[in-house]
Amino acid sequence: MIVATAAWFERHSTRVLVASIFVGLGWQDLAEVLRPAVLPFSILTMTFSSVRMDWSLLGGHLRRPLSLAAILLWLLVGAPLLVYGVCTVLLEPSSPLFGGLMLNAVSPPIMAAPAYALIVGAEPVQALLISLGGSALTPFTGPGIIEALGLGAVHLSPGDLLLRLAAMVGSALGLAWLISRAMGRARVVRHGNVLGAITVLLIAGFGIGLMDGMRGRILAEPELVLGYTLAAFGLNGALQIIGALLLWRRSRAQGLVVALVSGNRNMSLMTAAVIDAIGPNVLLYLICTQFPLFCMPLLMRPIFRRFAPGPPP
Repeated sequence: MIVATAAWFERHSTRVLVASIFVGLGWQDLAEVLRPAVLPFSILTMTFSSVRMDWSLLGGHLRRPLSLAAILLWLLVGAPLLVYGVCTVLLEPSSPLFGGLMLNAVSPPIMAAPAYALIVGAEPVQALLISLGGSALTPFTGPGIIEALGLGAVHLSPGDLLLRLAAMVGSALGLAWLISRAMGRARVVRHGNVLGAITVLLIAGFGIGLMDGMRGRILAEPELVLGYTLAAFGLNGALQIIGALLLWRRSRAQGLVVALVSGNRNMSLMTAAVIDAIGPNVLLYLICTQFPLFCMPLLMRPIFRRFAPGPPP
């Protein structure tokens, strides 16, 4: 029964994630109850996504360190600088949207990138390696970029933000290592559907918790919420297109992976890290980023599978 239920959650993961947003909006009492669990949900999502990693498959990609370094340089430095340049033209530096877009841009790729890759038909092992590298480096790159660009959206010192992000990433990966060691590789593989279902439920719980008070904001300021949501979809899509084009001529398969990780950032990590140190409208934008994160896999799957170089996994 448990295995069958877990398999169902994995098969319908994208629909479960989309539904969780509407559950949170419709059931505000549940969203209020889950709001304090946003931080642990975020850490545990990274943990259970990492438990399923098969480190032995990463060797081939690690033999090309310059390629990985170039991709991470684009994700963690190039993309934020590009977004900053566009924002300085279109927005006032003091705008909450400016701050929200920059926090979006400096965030690492989602830890569930391998699962997203399988859903849309991209290569999951490289997505895993990029996601892991980005998550490990973001505590050092993100606060520095925010400080260097003089962004006032986050009322934390670079050192404090670094410590928060490092503690979250370190605890998630450390706990994942302990669980993997305790279970053993054979049991991890055997119970992969259960671990995947737990990850889906954790992401869904995070999404529901973030919707606390969101229905009131939508009813009170529908144009603002719509504008922020469109901006989040626009940034996600634009970074995916640019990421794909950067490597398209060299390798279509690699271009699709870079597209996936460029647009889909780990906003649960960043939101949980700064939730008590940002203004309400910056937080509103970060919450709105959940809509494309939860919906884009369904929207992008036919496009990715159309351009994938081989049959989808």
